[in-house]
Amino acid sequence: MRRARLSPVLLAVFVCMVSTPGWGQSSGLDAIRAAIPEKWWEEGSWDQREALQQFLATHTVKDAQGADAHVLLGYNYRVLGEYDNAMNEFKRVIAEYSDLQSEAVQVQVAKAQFEVAQIYYWFRKDYGAALTQYQLVVERYPDTVQGVDALEYVGRCYIAKNDEQNA
Repeated sequence: MRRARLSPVLLAVFVCMVSTPGWGQSSGLDAIRAAIPEKWWEEGSWDQREALQQFLATHTVKDAQGADAHVLLGYNYRVLGEYDNAMNEFKRVIAEYSDLQSEAVQVQVAKAQFEVAQIYYWFRKDYGAALTQYQLVVERYPDTVQGVDALEYVGRCYIAKNDEQNA
């Protein structure tokens, strides 16, 4: 019986991976995430901006971790009442990560799109802009948690605009 042999190329890739510092360890985001309280959405409940900005300064790859860090930074700005900064982070994720095909990245893009709508709805009370953003979430991410939640908010926006017929 012949024994399977690992190709030299695969062996070289494996050696590079395991010898790379930090490979196989949890990301720096795990430590940041551990410092976020369970009820993270409560106003002023946490501030990890510095740690997230530092992570993003060293993590220049466009991948799920980068998108996740930008989303977390957007959430952080939101709980601190810095809605313009939050909006900028969420829109950055949409602009810079939407074209990536990774499912993990697309989850973060869906979150970002939903959060843009949430800021318009809850904090700016701009129900027309919120409606447009929620409809984008429903169109682009129908099979996600955000897509289902956005569908409910589409109705809420119509009600807020006194358009019960479309709600």
